[in-house]
Amino acid sequence: MGVTETFMYDLEVLRSKESQLLAICTDLSGISKTLKRINDYADTYWVGNASEEFKTRNIETMKRIDDVKESVNTAKTTLSQVIGIYSENEESNTGIVDSLSTDNIF
Repeated sequence: MGVTETFMYDLEVLRSKESQLLAICTDLSGISKTLKRINDYADTYWVGNASEEFKTRNIETMKRIDDVKESVNTAKTTLSQVIGIYSENEESNTGIVDSLSTDNIF
């Protein structure tokens, strides 16, 4: 006999998570831009090899941040697609229920 699983979801919770993922992407973009600005002025704070090393490490950090941002953005896109599918199903189910006769309920 096959196993049946039930998946329960709350569209409002999913939408909230989607918003949180968007906020994380925005924050990561801000951090990356700040690091770039810091790198642009590194020569005024650091001299010679220290400046180059500082810039190199910031560039590596920005790449890692961009990788994380891409992963978060992919998760947000997937979640958005899931929300769209669940919303359509919810609307369809509501339409079906609304069309049912209530004559024989009681």
